Amino acid sequence: MKKSADRIIQQDAQDVIRLVGKRMEKLAGKTIAITGANGVVGSYLVEVLHVFNKHTAQRPSRIIAITHHPVSPISRLGHLLGEKDISFVFGDVTKPIRLPFRPDYIIHSASYASPKLYLAKPIETMEANSIGTKQMLELAKRSHTQNMLFISSGAVYGEGKSGEPPMGEDHPGYASPLDPRAVYSESKRFGETLCVVFASSFGVHTTIARLSNMYGPGFHLDDGRAIPDFFQQAFTKGIIEINGNPDARRAYLYIADAIAAMFTILVDGKSSEAYNISSDKPRTIREIAELVCKFFPTCSVATRKDRSKAYVLSSPKETIISSKKLHDALGWKASIRFEDGLGRIYDWYRYAQ
Repeated sequence: MKKSADRIIQQDAQDVIRLVGKRMEKLAGKTIAITGANGVVGSYLVEVLHVFNKHTAQRPSRIIAITHHPVSPISRLGHLLGEKDISFVFGDVTKPIRLPFRPDYIIHSASYASPKLYLAKPIETMEANSIGTKQMLELAKRSHTQNMLFISSGAVYGEGKSGEPPMGEDHPGYASPLDPRAVYSESKRFGETLCVVFASSFGVHTTIARLSNMYGPGFHLDDGRAIPDFFQQAFTKGIIEINGNPDARRAYLYIADAIAAMFTILVDGKSSEAYNISSDKPRTIREIAELVCKFFPTCSVATRKDRSKAYVLSSPKETIISSKKLHDALGWKASIRFEDGLGRIYDWYRYAQ
């Protein structure tokens, strides 16, 4: 089972390398430190770099995988223990961390991102995005890094307006510090401001990646987000129940496309700039549920108005962001069809869970 699941993620890693193209060569021989390396985003970043190292004719990059908990053989990255190009460092990003090598690049992705988790651990979430970001910026300052990439979120825009065009990076948004999601969105906003301040005050090259809704292998069925939840219901009950408004729109981007965008920003992003990473094809929640249902012989979609779960209550009704800047400035574009991405997830869940 594990071999089949790994095959899917390996395919994604190869797709990322193909999509990033010659830009990946800029990381050859460099040291890249990644916080939150045992999370979904962080682990994909590590996997891609490791696959790149195995196939490049140039000097391999050195990967420093920073995790909050020690990595064991059954951890997400357990299969990479003992690999010569990866150094695992256990530590709390809100405190100074001693690294075995000076990093040329830092990617700060350590944070709870699932509404289910960040609402359960609000203080830890806020500290990772504020104090943790400052610690990584201080490290970047000392190390004279080429870039410190902060993994932010489209949540910084807050609740979008129905019918409004997709929001660009200069849109001030509608975020409220009193919203249940503020523990995540406001701490991301603060982290972004810290990046800009360190760039202007100390000359630290910083870039910001604002992730929209992602889907793909690595998200647990009980993650709390819509697509994993739909698959869980389809696997266990044969019926997908939509809580809330089935006509709310989401723009979901497959994880390989998102990771390719992050590497693109890492090597060529302009300092103090934020880049939205999103799909330009929003779909209604009902449409997404119906597409998931097609992978199961007997499956149906129902709607109910149960908003009792906190993480469901906290979900924005409609926030669509534009990745036009990323496309125009750096040439990135999404390449994986939504239906194809769902097929990869279906296979991954069947073999990995």
